[in-house]
This record gives sequence, C-alpha cells and structure tokens, in this order.
Amino acid sequence: MKIDTLLIAIVQSQDADAATHALNQAHMGVTRISSLGGFLEIGNVTLLVGLAREDVDRALAILAAECHARIVFVNASPQATLFIAPVEAQVGGATVFILPVERALQLREWNPATDTPTDASDIKLILGIIPDQYAATTLSTLTRAGYRATRISTVGGFWRRGNATLLVGVPASAVPAVITLMHQSCPSANAAHAEAGAVVFVLHVERFERI
Repeated sequence: MKIDTLLIAIVQSQDADAATHALNQAHMGVTRISSLGGFLEIGNVTLLVGLAREDVDRALAILAAECHARIVFVNASPQATLFIAPVEAQVGGATVFILPVERALQLREWNPATDTPTDASDIKLILGIIPDQYAATTLSTLTRAGYRATRISTVGGFWRRGNATLLVGVPASAVPAVITLMHQSCPSANAAHAEAGAVVFVLHVERFERI
C-alpha cells in the first residue's frame, strides 16, 4: 500500500484503545504518543497514522465512531482554596491534522543503492519510528554524525510494542544520509521476516524558525 498521507489525531485517553484497535482492524498502522493539552489540560493521546489518501475518509469515519464527546465538571475558580460550584464543559471527540507525506519508507524493504535523493532546495522533517531496542543507538549515531534529533517515547503496531519516534530536521540534500544512518542502526531493517522494523516519513517543512 502506498502511504502518501500522515494523519495526526488527538483523542481522549478513554477513547484511545478503541480507536487504535479499530484502525488496526482496518489495516492502518498506528503509533501512540501520550500527550496533554486543551483548555482543561486533560491527558490525551496523539495517534500517528500513515495511510493512502483514498483511505483518509475511512479513517475519519472510524475516529468519529470511536471518539466521543463528553461532559466534564471543572472548578471555575483559578484558586483551589475558593469553592465555587463546578461548571460543565464539553470535551472530545478528536482533533485531526492531515499532512501530505513526501516519502514513506519501511526500512526493512529499503535499498540505499537504488534510493532517489530528494530535491535539495527545501528543509525536510524526518519522522522515524524506531523499535525501542535500537532507539538509543540510532539517536547516538545521528548525533555523532552532526544531526540534531528529538526522541519521543511512543507505542505502536498491532502488538502495541514500545518504540521511539525521532524527529530530525535537515536540508533535503541530507535526507538520504539520515535514512541510511537509521537503516544501519536498526538490524531488523535487513531481516526479511522481522516483526519490528523502522518506519520513516519525510515531510515538507513550509517554514522553519529558531525562537
């Protein structure tokens, strides 16, 4: 299946298991990130789903069916010592971002000898989902090579195994080198029947700033 779209869905913690299971049953790979956000700063889960553009509506329908709006009660006072009758607030169901993917690679199927470099005129964000046992080595390898990477502890796949998501921002000309380092750092990438292999998304960056 060609993956050309990355769907990022922020869902309530109560709905994350059901949503993940339903997406997996529809043969859509999911990586989970524990997150926190919203006006009420309630714990939630961010789902990363790589899929074909024609499957976006199907994924949205699954999320709509599994992610429910709820009424919660919150203290209206900013000071915990003051008692004011709680007020109702509605939260849920899912907030979804849909991003075009320039490239999506399953590293155990990737051949560096035949890889085609991307255009060197842009900045790219490489999002690599790495099995836990290779995450530290991969991060160290990238750092030694001069690439800055951010590591996020995540969970993904049908068996919900632990993994790490690495975010690496580089010029487009450096994309092949970074993918090669990831490939070399993950022995399972070369195993034809490995259960766990690194998955890489290459995303176009419209604007990059250091603040």
